[in-house]
Amino acid sequence: MSYNSNEELKSKYGRNNNTSKSNDSRQDAEKVNNPDLKQDKNSETKKTEFEYQEESAQNLIAQEIIQKEKDNKKIKEKKHETTLVKFLKIVVYIAIISTVLSIGIALIAKTNVNAESEAIIEQIKKAENLYFDATNRYCYFSKTNYNDTLGVDLSKRKYFMSYEVIPNIEFGSYEVKLYGATNAFTITYYAIKSFILSKTQ
Repeated sequence: MSYNSNEELKSKYGRNNNTSKSNDSRQDAEKVNNPDLKQDKNSETKKTEFEYQEESAQNLIAQEIIQKEKDNKKIKEKKHETTLVKFLKIVVYIAIISTVLSIGIALIAKTNVNAESEAIIEQIKKAENLYFDATNRYCYFSKTNYNDTLGVDLSKRKYFMSYEVIPNIEFGSYEVKLYGATNAFTITYYAIKSFILSKTQ
């Protein structure tokens, strides 16, 4: 009885083992004989990779669009300026350009300005010396373009329009003050004025 049961068990489990092995071998054979299964798995992995790449590309494009929109908003905010700010900017630009031009013109005209001022002072000195010799004192007067006593007339000068003679108590003499082209801006003004007058004459 025991022998038979063992035989039965062997035959029973032997069949099962054989059948499972045969099933495995069949599946392997099917895999080998059927390459479409491998291709399907490969195509599925490729699809998932492609979908992931496509999704990441779409995310990058969306981020770029958002960034561009932000940049455009910033540019619009910068461009949106009030009329007062624009006006002030224009004034500042004009002031800078005017300053640079004035300095340039002043440097060019400085030689002529210095020559004219020296000529006027020399003329006043001669007249004051003559007056001192006649009256034993100097002639003092306030700002004017012509003095009858000294006879010095600045109406035809280019860079200086008026002058005055004031006493110098420390040295017991006088000081001459000229009014006109005394800085870069006034030099520019008188240089342009004289240029226009010379062209119109």
